Amino acid sequence: MNTSAKILVVDDEPINVDILEQELEDLGYRTVSAASGQEALTKVAVESPDLILLDVMMPGMDGFTVCRLLKEKEDTQFIPVVFMTALGEKEHRIRGIKAGGYDFFTKPPDRQVLLARIQNAVEMKQAVDRKLKEQVPPDKTFHQEGEYWTIAYQGKVVRVKDYAGLRYIAYLLRYPHREIHVLELVASTGGPLEDLTAVSPKERETTALAALKVQSGFGDAGPLLDLQAKAAYKRRLEDLKTELVDAQWCNDLGRIAKVEQEIEFLTQELAQAVGLGGKDRRVASPADRARVNVQRSIKAALERLSIAHPALGCALTQTINTGMYCSYTPDVRVPSPWQF
Repeated sequence: MNTSAKILVVDDEPINVDILEQELEDLGYRTVSAASGQEALTKVAVESPDLILLDVMMPGMDGFTVCRLLKEKEDTQFIPVVFMTALGEKEHRIRGIKAGGYDFFTKPPDRQVLLARIQNAVEMKQAVDRKLKEQVPPDKTFHQEGEYWTIAYQGKVVRVKDYAGLRYIAYLLRYPHREIHVLELVASTGGPLEDLTAVSPKERETTALAALKVQSGFGDAGPLLDLQAKAAYKRRLEDLKTELVDAQWCNDLGRIAKVEQEIEFLTQELAQAVGLGGKDRRVASPADRARVNVQRSIKAALERLSIAHPALGCALTQTINTGMYCSYTPDVRVPSPWQF
């Protein structure tokens, strides 16, 4: 048995936690515990357990919801979850399977069977971890795989859900020290525009406009944010304020920081969209509209990267410049080829 395995025990009954932790530690496992669903999510993020023993009936957030949230995230989806519950009906077992549970035990479980299943689950998780380590990409990888990007930098690998800003950043990384018009960046999301790399900035702009089927010279492109967008932003702000209160009540520092960042971002967007007297600011041209959208997307992507990989987020924030022309300007003394 691998004594380095760590098991998270989640139950709102302290006596159940104490009994399980004692038995598991006697067998050589390391244990951590949580008394609620929200605390369990926080402990998973901090402790990275090999297995979760999860109670179903808990106040606030039940075990099914906790399991579903874990399975939706790339970095926690492979952690096996064993449900421990007083619920024994068939429909509850089905819910556990649909939520992504590895096994389901009705309290009180047969201890020998439970411990054997725990050992099997831990061995499976460790086998998956070994397989994933064999597939670690080389450093400075920025590679899209379906709906996720695999990004490796300074020995750390993260998986980040696809976002327009990440595609813009990837395009900039391909051509360090080259000023790239925002229209070329927008057009690049439909596929690499290799034929634009050797022509003049004016030719690149013209070609990108054609690729986007945009006609210029016909007045402005409308407000920065239309009424529907502003209403959606305001509704989201109200939801975020409620979520912030909940996060502060739970003392969830990670969620507090994330919610506050989004509130700041939306507040700035609304402020930028309204001029003196509450009038909408209007975008003068397709290029201006592209500039605003590209800047917003790249900024949001850098914020996401800073959360997932702080060192990478810091490095890219210092070397990516945005405006009508965008660029990636790493230190010229340090070769910086990225792999895609």
